[in-house]
Amino acid sequence: MCQATPHVRDMDHMFLELPFLKDKLEKYISKMTEAGSWSQNAIQQTNGWLREGLKARCITRDLKWGVPVPHEKFKDKVFYVWFDAPIGCLHHSMLHIRVGEVVERP
Repeated sequence: MCQATPHVRDMDHMFLELPFLKDKLEKYISKMTEAGSWSQNAIQQTNGWLREGLKARCITRDLKWGVPVPHEKFKDKVFYVWFDAPIGCLHHSMLHIRVGEVVERP
């Protein structure tokens, strides 16, 4: 450690406002549960988060490496990897799936 005394700083960050999505998420989760698309563990975990109340999640970090946020106000920020990585995975998957192709789950 650097042995320096920590200090509080005011900073601006971007947040994913999950509470605003609660109704849509509940409908989607119900649909996926009925379709059998999710494991029981995933369903229980997700329902637990909904019961506890969804919280806004910070999606930016003050790091020198990562995917830069394309906004002037956040030019010194990068996206948090757990926000950015799933988008990249979906994008990569879409590049390799032909329209109409059936993809089997493992």
